[in-house]
Amino acid sequence: AEEGVLLAVSDTGSGMAPDVQERIFEPFFTTKEVGQRSGLGLSMVFGFVAQSGGQVRVDSAVGHGTTISILLPRPTTGRGMATPMAADDEPHGKGETVLIVEDAADLRELNFDVLERLGYRPLGAGDGASALKMLDDTPEIEVLYTDVVLPGGMSGVDLAEEARHRRPNLKTLFTSGYTDNAVNDLNRIGSDFDLIVKPCHKSVLARKIHGILGRDGLRPEGWCKSVATGVGL
Repeated sequence: AEEGVLLAVSDTGSGMAPDVQERIFEPFFTTKEVGQRSGLGLSMVFGFVAQSGGQVRVDSAVGHGTTISILLPRPTTGRGMATPMAADDEPHGKGETVLIVEDAADLRELNFDVLERLGYRPLGAGDGASALKMLDDTPEIEVLYTDVVLPGGMSGVDLAEEARHRRPNLKTLFTSGYTDNAVNDLNRIGSDFDLIVKPCHKSVLARKIHGILGRDGLRPEGWCKSVATGVGL
């Protein structure tokens, strides 16, 4: 068998029925009540493991708990020394300020960390009203990265439209886990928009922000209609 590292986590909970086990890695699938949890955790685990060339196994039975096993390959060189990590080739920023608008604190913090590693200066807001105040108080914000669905009566589309009235040169990138609904909402701003489907890989976010800042030959102003997908940050 291929040499690798096995991590297994077990619990003594209520276990999962077969129909639940079949869906646990789907983005936004959850058995929690509406408003409790996003259902992104296991989806991102699956994405990370798949991108690393590994496997995930789930063993569960109702009333007998669950064991999730992750097998990751362990590349080696010479006498068992780990292969040095290759430098990533994702496009990096030059300290530009990006405002992340996301009501789920864990996702907002995750995006914050990713953008920091990509060379940007991230700021965060949990709703449209807070985001508008930050835009007014922080003129150096160059990119608005907002979820389409936000609490407080102002959607991400509403926020972007108001923000563009105040800051005509502001670059905007939308994100959503509900693609069809998001596209319908975005169509009201016209034919041009840029949307990333959640959860997305770090390289997708890196290329999108790099592109809307005008460094990949894309027009630097306005929205460009495209939908990017990917799994796992």
